[in-house]
Amino acid sequence: MQDNKARYIAQPVIFPVGKKSKVSVIPLKGHLYFEDGKEYMVFVVPMCYNRKLPKAQPDLIVKAEGGMLTFEYEFEHECEYEIRFKDDPEKAYSHTCVYAVEEDLYGLRPLKGDLHVHTPRSDGDDYSGELASNFRHEGFDFIFVTDHNRYFSSEEVQDEFKGVKIDLNIMNGEEVHTPGSTLHIVHLCKGKGIDEYYCHHTEEYEKEVDEIEKEFAGIEDSRKLAMAKWATTRIHEDGGLAILPHPFWVQITETSTYNIVLPLLDKLFHSGWFDAYEINGGMTDNGNDLSISYFNQLRSEGFKMPLVSSSDAHKTFNDSKIRFGNIYTIVFAKDNTRDSIFEAIKNGMTSPVLHKVQDVESNHEYRVQGDFRLAMYTRFLIENYFERTKTLCRAEGILMREYTLGVEGAKETLESMSGRSYKLYRHFFGEHGESYYDIAEDKKRYDKYTQVWKDYGIYTRGAAIKQPK
Repeated sequence: MQDNKARYIAQPVIFPVGKKSKVSVIPLKGHLYFEDGKEYMVFVVPMCYNRKLPKAQPDLIVKAEGGMLTFEYEFEHECEYEIRFKDDPEKAYSHTCVYAVEEDLYGLRPLKGDLHVHTPRSDGDDYSGELASNFRHEGFDFIFVTDHNRYFSSEEVQDEFKGVKIDLNIMNGEEVHTPGSTLHIVHLCKGKGIDEYYCHHTEEYEKEVDEIEKEFAGIEDSRKLAMAKWATTRIHEDGGLAILPHPFWVQITETSTYNIVLPLLDKLFHSGWFDAYEINGGMTDNGNDLSISYFNQLRSEGFKMPLVSSSDAHKTFNDSKIRFGNIYTIVFAKDNTRDSIFEAIKNGMTSPVLHKVQDVESNHEYRVQGDFRLAMYTRFLIENYFERTKTLCRAEGILMREYTLGVEGAKETLESMSGRSYKLYRHFFGEHGESYYDIAEDKKRYDKYTQVWKDYGIYTRGAAIKQPK
């Protein structure tokens, strides 16, 4: 929900369960300012639980001050709440919404990220500057650049913005498929990547895989297993995370099959070599559906693994598959740093998201996978928080692109915008009083001209307009 379409917003918006908290309801349009000194009925309605009070009985009677309603309340359950209010029992409610979370979620920052994107240094279309700019334009907090067998291209994207302060965290990665292997592994890097070794030391790589393969003697797909173990071992020695992507991707060849046949996929899942599973990604809708069903089957058998979604975007313009911006992961991390994001993924504090392409703008049709309570929370955040951050980020994305093209003044304007999305984050998740909005001056102006309006003889087409009370 964009602010220019919203009527009210709470501050904060996210609250801890079981702790008395101060809440303000802030009108976002002048004619909605609460009348100072007037009493309003306030109803706090949990969306997932029965409200204890009778329907007509308010939870609180609140006297307006500074055009806002401010009160204290203790939220009992982890869920969404509607804050409803009115000044007359006969009137209809107005409302805004908030969310209360348990201690393990409260204080974590939800970050919108893509863990698997490409540049033309492997097989993508968009060069470094436009790639990062377009992701920021869509409201992303972080991306990992993961070209096929190319670590250096992630450094190239970072280098584009070395001279300017931006709020998009661009991180290093690579998509590993070692010589002779059809298995792809997304490597979120902490060190320098592993591709240089197997690309430039193929003979040594082959000998090392030969030795590992002895562990799988007599097992079907022993060579593929050995190559997967070699790669994931190197990734973890590098300090990185290994993600298993798109098993039901069909590469069109003379003998087209799924990227990973089922017997091998079962072995890989139970190997313990992977840190997360890309449950939605570079597949058709049919492939993503199979991926979800397959994992649900494993989960019913007691299997657990952290889940992510990534676009596997090879282009951000004129993409017939329209994955860019529509397949991503919400990560609940301490902050927007590599270490915090890694920790969150390892702990399963992620929500994989896939939007229905036909309805991208309204965001009414999307799927959130994984843990139920995180899915409930993520749904609220997509509609109430991330739509707002995307609006803020659009101008930053445009200016990032202009900066890479040497447009005069782009750097200064871009840096002046740095921190805006963090301030909005503090409005939602911070302490009471850390509001993104300061309505005091606007209220003074509105009250001044409202009084002029009341004192003025107002006519239209010869007839007097009914004066406001």
